[in-house]
Amino acid sequence: MPTTGIMNGALLRLYVNGVAVAYSTSDTLDLSRAMRETAHKDNTSAWVEVAPGQKSATFSTELMFADIGDTSANTKFNTLFTSWDSGTAITCLYTSSINGDSIFSFTAFIESLSLNAANQESVTASCSLRVNGAITRYTKVPPGVPTSLAAGSLASTSIGLTWVAPAVVGSSAITDYVVQFKLASAAEFTTFVDAVSTTPSASVTGLVTATPYNFRVAAVNATSGQGEYTASISATTT
Repeated sequence: MPTTGIMNGALLRLYVNGVAVAYSTSDTLDLSRAMRETAHKDNTSAWVEVAPGQKSATFSTELMFADIGDTSANTKFNTLFTSWDSGTAITCLYTSSINGDSIFSFTAFIESLSLNAANQESVTASCSLRVNGAITRYTKVPPGVPTSLAAGSLASTSIGLTWVAPAVVGSSAITDYVVQFKLASAAEFTTFVDAVSTTPSASVTGLVTATPYNFRVAAVNATSGQGEYTASISATTT
């Protein structure tokens, strides 16, 4: 459940280009603003005013590669290394996985990267990044539920679906929809694997002739992931 904006360090994650790179054990986001002195010489005392100048920021993090059972762990250090090696900016989300928490979004260049692999200990990494440009802060909100889900074209092994995008997109624009289906007599839904698309329609293929199915759809955004599914609808192949 949401932590109402109170970020717990044990929940913090570093997402790079939308991918959770590693599990954070310690993070520091340093914000600074250079102060400048402006002399007012038209004043008899020649007093000096200190005024805000250019803003800058750095981000450093200590990372563990995975929780137990995370099969994607081997790719995570490579994600950071590739960015460091190529000298390209990466889009970072500094947040937790809990809806309602704060999100700090920024682009940054990796200044230093360290892999720590002591004998018989968990592999960890350290990363320091120089923030490039502004930092945006907003609240982690998933997209709302799509509406008006309906079955359109019916065929012997496929059924076309249409729906209307949710009125609430959440903390960022919708990037994809997840379509699930199941035999009307089955207990569990299966995700239909198709291309990433923001088009509010899909043709579910590979179905069995003259068989009733149930369908449901959920929206996805880049910062908060998947929202809730629609109520399921029924349709039968010809």
